[in-house]
Amino acid sequence: MLLATQKSNYSLTTLTSLSFAFSSLGLFICSWSLMAPQVGLFQLLFSATVLLLSTSEIIKKNNRLLNGVALLIILLPFVFYLLLGLFTLLSHNIY
Repeated sequence: MLLATQKSNYSLTTLTSLSFAFSSLGLFICSWSLMAPQVGLFQLLFSATVLLLSTSEIIKKNNRLLNGVALLIILLPFVFYLLLGLFTLLSHNIY
């Protein structure tokens, strides 16, 4: 709320993408701890929204650092799933 009341260079799209990125990370943690795949679906939807918003802002050269942070936040679950899948694949090949 403070960012909205003060004069700043942050666009609404950047703040939205950051809030959606943190929400996506929270949904990922909830879906992993509760083992609820339906929560993971919402996490993917939030991640897709962040991907679209952040890349459009980066292309416009607006707040590249904050939008890059938002993209890195939504990449964390995907890297985790990739490493988990790779570990599972490698563990099944060991006799």
